[in-house]
Formats: sequence, C-alpha cells, structure tokens
Amino acid sequence: MLGKNPNAGIQIRSERVAGSNEMVGYQADIGQIYWGCLYDERRHKLLTGPPVQKQGKLYTKNDWNEYVIRCQGQRVQLWLNGQRTVDYTEPDRTIPQKGVIGLQIHGGSPSEAWYKDITIRVLPQSE
Repeated sequence: MLGKNPNAGIQIRSERVAGSNEMVGYQADIGQIYWGCLYDERRHKLLTGPPVQKQGKLYTKNDWNEYVIRCQGQRVQLWLNGQRTVDYTEPDRTIPQKGVIGLQIHGGSPSEAWYKDITIRVLPQSE
C-alpha cells in the first residue's frame, strides 16, 4: 500500500454490480483504520476486526504485507502478517457463501495497492 491515506482490500464471495465497476460481498480490508478487518459491502457494515489502536502493529507501512484469507463454510478467517485478525462465522444463512475474488482500491486520496504471489487453494466443505 502506497499513499497518504490508502484504502483497499480483497473482495471475497462477492459479485459484480451490474452496470457498475463495484462489487458486493465480503471484503478483507487493508488501509486507513481497517487493516485486517472484515467488511460486508452488501450490508455496508464492518463485521469485525482488530481495534484501531492495535492495527498499527499489524502492518508494515509502504512495504509488502502478507494477507491470508480462509473461507470454509460459513466461517471467514483473516491473518495479517501472521496475526489472526478475524474469526467470523456468518449467522445469516441467506448471505451467499460463494462468489468471485476481486482485488480493489477505493477512490479518494492518490494511492496504490499492489498484490503479488497470490495462491488459491480449494478447501473441503464443512458444516
């Protein structure tokens, strides 16, 4: 992440909004006050994540950071640089648990989000 006030993330279990460049679904957030948080673009709601006071110790500014995202059944887990930041189980069975992955950056201050060394593994289904 580069820039004065960057805000980006990885869309997971998401879908494209018709006629738009936006997506809706879960977002594993990075930047601003959302490092390591899980946001839901469908509900426009921060679901969970580390308190702002702890986020500064989780990432390296203007350098590469490792993000692990694990989705299995209704459960979403996030790790930022080896520290688990989210362990969330979706209580609403009507929320889709399938979709696409999207790499994104929000508008606002000039900034950049770079992604590399992406690995995707299929996990067994869980109850």
